[in-house]
Amino acid sequence: MNEQRAVPSDASYGQITPRPSDQRHESPHSPALDAPSLASAHRRLVWRCRAIAVALGIVQAWAYRYEANPDGVSYLDIADAYREGRWSDAPNGYWSPLYPLVLAITGAIVRLPPSLDFVLSHVVNLMAYGAALVAFEYFLRGIRASAGALADMTGDPRPEWTLLGYALFLWATLRLIGLGVNTPDMLLAAAAFAVAGILTRVPLPGRDWGRGAMLGVMAGVGYLSKAAFFPLSVLIVFPVAGLLWWRSKRRILPAVVALASFVVVCAPHVIALSKAKGRITFSESGRIAYAWIVNSVHGQVHWQGGPPSAGTPVHPTRQISVDPSAYEFATPLHATYPPWYDPSYWYEGVRAHWDPAAQLRIAHRYVPLLLELLAPLLLISVATVVAAGGMRRWGRSELDRGWHLIVPGAAAIAMYASIFLETRYIAPFLVMLWFGALAVLQPFMPPAWRRGLFIGAAVVLLLITLPGLTPSLRVLSPRYRNVHGNDAAFVLRSGVRPGDGIAIVGDGVFAYWPRLARVRIVAEVPSHASGDFWSGDPGQQRALLEKLRLAGAVAVVTRGLPTKARIPGWQVQTEGQLAVLRLSDGGER
Repeated sequence: MNEQRAVPSDASYGQITPRPSDQRHESPHSPALDAPSLASAHRRLVWRCRAIAVALGIVQAWAYRYEANPDGVSYLDIADAYREGRWSDAPNGYWSPLYPLVLAITGAIVRLPPSLDFVLSHVVNLMAYGAALVAFEYFLRGIRASAGALADMTGDPRPEWTLLGYALFLWATLRLIGLGVNTPDMLLAAAAFAVAGILTRVPLPGRDWGRGAMLGVMAGVGYLSKAAFFPLSVLIVFPVAGLLWWRSKRRILPAVVALASFVVVCAPHVIALSKAKGRITFSESGRIAYAWIVNSVHGQVHWQGGPPSAGTPVHPTRQISVDPSAYEFATPLHATYPPWYDPSYWYEGVRAHWDPAAQLRIAHRYVPLLLELLAPLLLISVATVVAAGGMRRWGRSELDRGWHLIVPGAAAIAMYASIFLETRYIAPFLVMLWFGALAVLQPFMPPAWRRGLFIGAAVVLLLITLPGLTPSLRVLSPRYRNVHGNDAAFVLRSGVRPGDGIAIVGDGVFAYWPRLARVRIVAEVPSHASGDFWSGDPGQQRALLEKLRLAGAVAVVTRGLPTKARIPGWQVQTEGQLAVLRLSDGGER
């Protein structure tokens, strides 16, 4: 016999309407009298999951404590600008401000030596991970409160939802993002989880003004973490919130409050950046990334112009040699590696033009990755649809449980997939997509069947996550070497002093020790031209070394000195691969 189902009214929107099929799935062995003991058992499970999450985060942060990446060096340099009061250097068109601000505050409190700069970054990453865990639990409680997706009709918390939820969190934060990269993605995850938690509470009674204000604040925190959250908030999050408020309570003013508080949080950075760039802008990163990836503009450093449609650089890095290629960039940016400190400065003048065909080709390349990431969810979805006898029984009441999570999650993934996608960019949005889809599917899942499927999915996610927790067991040893710190110490022993300018034969963007030595890379012979440099005759090498000296370099540093090096005077690292040539000793001889 066909089941009859009433469409929920606006007054009951987002709440559970028991259906005959739901009631049939209820177990006779979970009476309401057992609710306190069941709730207590669930709280113990939550604390165990929380403790495991904290412990695994600490292990991963410790394992990667000395690791560095190009973005992390730039963020540390921006943190220096904040800490030293160099406010004209702080507004950055490419990198967002919140992560370096947290670095600056933490660094002022902790006061680690320069050799432990990257350890400081990982301390901040761990703090951001803790914030993401708190925000995620707020999100998880919001789902239970708004749609009952984590509870039976009797209010019995389902352990399988909790286990799957924490498995998703660990997979997203420790596998897809990871604490080994010094980027603001974990901060963004915290903001995204908080925004999702607020969206799940919109249909619930009371506190609409406060929720609206908090939604705007957390969306603003997301923007200050990563600029991509600005268009996502304006075009997706706030319209979704407004529709939720209107459909559930016939109110729209809380969404206006959300937008107003968002403007208040974002305005100081937008004003400072717009003033620095001479035009209204909330970020230059999207435009530059589009030019690099979609329009095939030469990137990501040393753009000298081309293709013709891309415009002309206003102030590119200065090419001081053609054969071999060499570039100088001592001024005007004060940073460890200026070309990557603010790419928007060096790419001023680039024109990005819309190319939907190229974006479709890019998105097509990411389809296998997205299918891999969503495979467990797709399997659960297909199995549920088949078990429910197709989609004939689906209606608004089911979609109301999760569309507000599916839409922003899918929109964020589509935004990145059409230009450039890394798993760390979309990790929190994948979690939103998971929970939105599962909230929609939940009414069609018999509890016993659901329990096995969800626990199986949690096990699969943990098996994917745990092997990547550390690169190896040996890095957990307290005696594990700080390779970048050792490199910095060697260069300083060679006679280079903090604050000096140096030249690199190789790619300066991947040289991390200069940050720890407090030296500045002012010129480089890129790796693609280093072979021509080493194969040149001594006269050619001396001529280029002189140009590097005139650019402000007191020494040239390379990794892996070739046997065909023809200029004497190189100091070679005994416990590493660096070699240093003081230009006063070698270049002018």
